[in-house]
Amino acid sequence: MKEEEKAKITNLEAFKKLPKEERKKIREKRRIEAGLPSKMNFYLWFVLFFAGIVTFFDGWCTLAITLAMGSFAGGADLLEQFTNPDLFTYFGLTASPVMMGIILSIAGTGVVAAVSFKYFVDKYGRRPLTLITAIPFITFSVFTAFVPPNREGLILFLILRICANYFLSADVVTIIIAEESPNHLRGRLIAMVLAMNAIGGFACGMIQATGIKISFPWGTTLGTWQSLFFLTSIGYFFIIPLFFFLKETKRFNQMKIY
Repeated sequence: MKEEEKAKITNLEAFKKLPKEERKKIREKRRIEAGLPSKMNFYLWFVLFFAGIVTFFDGWCTLAITLAMGSFAGGADLLEQFTNPDLFTYFGLTASPVMMGIILSIAGTGVVAAVSFKYFVDKYGRRPLTLITAIPFITFSVFTAFVPPNREGLILFLILRICANYFLSADVVTIIIAEESPNHLRGRLIAMVLAMNAIGGFACGMIQATGIKISFPWGTTLGTWQSLFFLTSIGYFFIIPLFFFLKETKRFNQMKIY
């Protein structure tokens, strides 16, 4: 065994014997020397807000497709189904647990394929992949609101949902918050980001309960489930401007050196 390796083992054993407070101070000193924060600062609050916004819209869209299947949950009167149809009625499908499972399963295949993006995250960085995934995710979600009705539109709907889920970006910002967080705050900050997913779903449900229908000047009126997907366009006004203030993580920059 080399002398350097023996010295490392000796230092590690000595480190473990130190009091807890001493070990904590040493770890904080090492993070400061590496340029990493040892406590919450302005930029870390910004990263937390940015990650929360991205995760919020992930939760919104995740619940939106379930809420779109309103008739399976209990149905609506004929007038309501004609003027504001749910997803089943819009595509001319029979509302059933089997059909619901098929739609959700097909749409969810994009999430499985999204694993390939993790290779690019490690190769090209967390920052560029955040925008590359977030913008297409929102764009395909917005396009979902304008698919035509009947069985033909169902195919386009599923393709758009697969594409949107493929560009799912919430896990990329989770990597960023994990790498930028101080050791003693990492678990709490990640939990706060993931909680925004549930808050996004809750907000989507509250808006859906109002029966919102968005109308455009050219005469097109979107049904409630279509409006929910269209409202994800709000994400553009948050994610694009904030992206320019996002930095590459120091951990990734150090990794590229070696």
